[in-house]
Amino acid sequence: MQVQQTVRHPFVITVFGSSILRVEPDVASLHFSVSRLEKLPKDAFRQARESAKKEQAYLAQAKLDDYGSSRILLEQTFRYVKGENQFMGYTAKIDFHLLMRDLSRVEEILIGITDAGVNNIKEVNYQTSQLKALRGEARK
Repeated sequence: MQVQQTVRHPFVITVFGSSILRVEPDVASLHFSVSRLEKLPKDAFRQARESAKKEQAYLAQAKLDDYGSSRILLEQTFRYVKGENQFMGYTAKIDFHLLMRDLSRVEEILIGITDAGVNNIKEVNYQTSQLKALRGEARK
C-alpha cells in the first residue's frame, strides 16, 4: 500500500519588521579603575586600597552614591624587552562602576576621579532608563 502526501498550502509567507526609536540618554555609566604596580604584593595591595579610599572620598564629596567597586585583584606584570619577558612586579587593581543621572556633571566627575587617582577609564556609556518602555513602544 502506497501513501501519497499532498501539500495543501504550498506557499509560505514570512514577515519581518523593525523599528528604530532615537531618544536622548538620561543616564551615564562610567567604568574605571585604580591599579598600582609594586615589587611586592603587599605594597601593591596597600597602594591600591589607599587609592580606592581616595576615590570613595571624592565620590562622597561629589554627592554621588550610585556606585560600586570590585574586590581587589592581583596579577604579575611583565614587560617584553629585546625578545624576552622581564618581570616588573605585581599589579593590584580595584574596578569601579558609577551611574550618573545628571549628565551635565560627567566631565567634572571624570576630571575629579582622575585627580583623585584613577589611572584607567575603561568606558563612558550613555543610556536611557526608559529602555523597557521604549522597546514596548517600538514593538507596537
